[in-house]
Amino acid sequence: MVKSDLQAGSFRRRMTLQREVETSDGCGGFTTNWESQFDLWAQITPVRSSSISRADNLDQEITHTVVMRKTGGISQGMRLLSGSRVFQIESVYDPDETGRYLQCDARELR
Repeated sequence: MVKSDLQAGSFRRRMTLQREVETSDGCGGFTTNWESQFDLWAQITPVRSSSISRADNLDQEITHTVVMRKTGGISQGMRLLSGSRVFQIESVYDPDETGRYLQCDARELR
């Protein structure tokens, strides 16, 4: 939940929003790429870290909460970039139902 005293100064992380696009490969198939939409300022907070066993490897999954000013065009399945870090958006909602902010629950891809 967004604190009621959240101020613009808390959005210190510059992030790039990307959406997945499919491009025809000319042979009846397609390739998938990520297309940058726009940059935004956000607050990112780690929420949980867990270990997951995949194919005899132990991976770490880290989830985050990303809060930003409300803007259109952000939906589940998109991703956010911050430098070399990539965050897959799992859900998007208005945490205090005032129409001022969006909160994204995201999983960091490693």
